[in-house]
Amino acid sequence: METLAAAPRRAKRRKPGAPKSPEQEGGANISPLVPATSAPYSSTPGAGGDESHIQDRPPGAEAEEDGVDRISRLPDAILGEVISLLATKDAARTRILATRWRHLWRSAPLNLDGGDLLTIDVVSRILYAHRAPGRRFRFPAQHLQYYPAIVDAWLRSPALDNLQKIDCFATDGLKLPPQPASTFRFSSSLCVATFSQCHLSDDITLALQFPRLKKLALQRVIISENSLHSIIAASPVLECLLLRRFFGCRCVRINSSCLTSIGVSAAYDRTMAYLEEFIVEDAPLP
Repeated sequence: METLAAAPRRAKRRKPGAPKSPEQEGGANISPLVPATSAPYSSTPGAGGDESHIQDRPPGAEAEEDGVDRISRLPDAILGEVISLLATKDAARTRILATRWRHLWRSAPLNLDGGDLLTIDVVSRILYAHRAPGRRFRFPAQHLQYYPAIVDAWLRSPALDNLQKIDCFATDGLKLPPQPASTFRFSSSLCVATFSQCHLSDDITLALQFPRLKKLALQRVIISENSLHSIIAASPVLECLLLRRFFGCRCVRINSSCLTSIGVSAAYDRTMAYLEEFIVEDAPLP
């Protein structure tokens, strides 16, 4: 018996109506609290999103885009202060940044670290060429023993006029040579001073005044009781005093209206007077 083929079914035409819900489409469930007319934020500015939500450019972005060097536009005085905070080698390298920076280091307050440089000739050349007043000068105490004339010439340089900080830092050495008298031409401007491995003689120190000195360190120095008491009395704003391995004093008496910090470390040498008494008579110590 012959089998008849099944007639194809006609597809039913759907009536146009409301769009299917997200649940029917299998999409994510959107909270009914969000209005149907709300458009999602666009991650691309200007792509239909609200322009008020576009994040502002970070500070300095305009300068980066137009290639303007804002730092170099600062006054010389401000740039000089920035340079004076750098290590000696880094400060000297600022001359190669741009034409604008070429003259700044020589006219900035001098922060000269002689211990950071390779030879004493470099220190001499810097002091000869620098035009601005000195801010800080640091050099190894051993130069007092081996190059006393050179150190004296350094200290007399106009580049160190009105020096605020001097650091003659301790190094290896057995002798304690005299500190040059030229060191104390800065006594009226010094705020911080460190003297190491030297002899501070009475004929120089007894006549000194240190109206601005706030921090004083004496490390492995020879100094008499009279000289030490005279320096403390001549420093009306002295706040910190460090006496480390010093000789020449048997008894130290502290009288100061501002001294708030004292460090003492005595040394023994049978050929010199050494500390036996340390008395704080009047000082606002904590």
